[in-house]
Amino acid sequence: MRGHASQEMLELHFLQEGKWALQAAEEMLVACGEEFSTHVVPGDIARRIVQLAEQHDCVRIVMGTRGLGALAGLVLGSVGYRVIHLSPIPVTLVK
Repeated sequence: MRGHASQEMLELHFLQEGKWALQAAEEMLVACGEEFSTHVVPGDIARRIVQLAEQHDCVRIVMGTRGLGALAGLVLGSVGYRVIHLSPIPVTLVK
């Protein structure tokens, strides 16, 4: 896709995809009356999660897993696994 699209087009595409991916979670949080903020940022996913958590003075990162088994997670290298190893703050993975 990079060979056929400008950087601006790629950034817009990923921003739209990120907003779409967050939509259901945002609706649930609104329905529960919870205060929240969302961020869609490009780059290395695990590093960006840790950077954003640090920038926003978070005390914990909570994230879901894709349900991969131990061997598949090891072979494929999960984002959750990388966040655990990069983060100076506690990380909770929810299956």
